[in-house]
Amino acid sequence: MIFISQLALAEEAVTPVVKPSENIVQMILGLILVLGAILILVWLMKQINHSNHGASSVMKIKGYLPLSPKEKLVLVDIAGEQLLIGVAPGFVGHIKSLSQPIDEGQSPKNISSAFSDTISALLKKNNQHAKIVE
Repeated sequence: MIFISQLALAEEAVTPVVKPSENIVQMILGLILVLGAILILVWLMKQINHSNHGASSVMKIKGYLPLSPKEKLVLVDIAGEQLLIGVAPGFVGHIKSLSQPIDEGQSPKNISSAFSDTISALLKKNNQHAKIVE
């Protein structure tokens, strides 16, 4: 019995007394450090992405027309030449080069009208081509 009580006293002497407030402070400082590192990495990623977009200033998206939730037509200006491109999951294709570029100075109604006229003409041309093939 004496041996067991001496062993219990020895274990109490070896175990350090840790205050709960020290653990909480240490945990909060660690959390702040991790959150700060995440914020710095996010900021760096944004800076890297912005610098890549500036290098491609000759290419601009003039407008787009959603055809369905996953498909759309995109009007792209590349060094003054305007291209109509179809975009779908797993597919990006050139549809037409516009002979008369759509100016940015036009009103939105005129741009929509010119864009819809171009699409209508393209669809009519495809329908005529389909009739010839049949």
